[in-house]
Amino acid sequence: MQPPANPAMLLAHAPIDVVVLDWPPELSGVLVMRPHGPVIGLNRRHSPERRHFSFWHEVGHYLIHRPRLPSGLLACPHPASPRTADLELEREADIFAANVMMPADWVRRSHRRQSTLQALARDFGVTPTAMMRRLRELGLRPVASTAAGGFR
Repeated sequence: MQPPANPAMLLAHAPIDVVVLDWPPELSGVLVMRPHGPVIGLNRRHSPERRHFSFWHEVGHYLIHRPRLPSGLLACPHPASPRTADLELEREADIFAANVMMPADWVRRSHRRQSTLQALARDFGVTPTAMMRRLRELGLRPVASTAAGGFR
């Protein structure tokens, strides 16, 4: 059972617009502050799981960093790309997204039941990389992986 981190529920009650555009792979998302409300932009070339995480990451920027956003625009690089953005802001937004999408108690319960990293990631609607990072943050050993070079 997946936690209730449903973007549609938030968007039904918040003045946030979302656009999905074709961008280079190194750009995950942007947050643009406009006078009539924020716009979150997501990269169409990324997987649905990656876009879902990027959405909550940008919501984190909006809720946490709105007062100190430079010039009303914040572009977030893909985690694997060289970072030029403020690392503290990015880490705080990542923590927000991880807590919304993968609440600690839910992850601990699911971790006891799942046999693979992929199954656990699928249950939470995230990438295996995001799930691996969350497991490490919570001090949990990665579950077995069906991928070559998996974890034990």
